Amino acid sequence: MINSVPLDRLSPEDATVWHAVVSASLAVDLPEEPGPTVEQIHARLSVTGRHNRRLL
Repeated sequence: MINSVPLDRLSPEDATVWHAVVSASLAVDLPEEPGPTVEQIHARLSVTGRHNRRLL
């Protein structure tokens, strides 16, 4: 099931779950690169403005 939530209400739990997805992907695609922290993921997804095209 897909839940759509406004990015201004991104919970820490949502960011943690998305961090797990991103980390797993990067571990396969770029294993030599360090992955982002949960805080970095939360900050990227929480950015608002007309130039932000990221969706959760």
